[in-house]
Amino acid sequence: MSMGYKDLGYVTLPVAERLTENLRVKHDSGVCVVAGADTAGIGTVFDSPFDDPRATIALYNKPGTQIMIASAAINAGADVYAAAEGKVSMLPTDAGTYYKVGVALTVAKADGDGVEVAPNGACLPVTV
Repeated sequence: MSMGYKDLGYVTLPVAERLTENLRVKHDSGVCVVAGADTAGIGTVFDSPFDDPRATIALYNKPGTQIMIASAAINAGADVYAAAEGKVSMLPTDAGTYYKVGVALTVAKADGDGVEVAPNGACLPVTV
């Protein structure tokens, strides 16, 4: 990737494998990989062509909303947090540190559903 200003909130980065659109990702050792629950990541997969070793990532700080993939039911208006496998969830009740990635604007009824999220940009940790 060449260095320069990216003013639109999207970057194209190398990937180790094709990534599923709308999953959260992190930048690790020069490539984008699916982010786990232990990190906020940098954004979501916007486009990952089948025959391209790169993916377009919508950064959390871009203007507007993003579609993310729920790991369970999410209520509209709920804060959403990083979950396993690049997904998001409402705040777990188990003790631990969780990364808030934004606020759900729509409802997700089950694991795998898309949910429209207004990202908070900073993705600060929250301890339960």
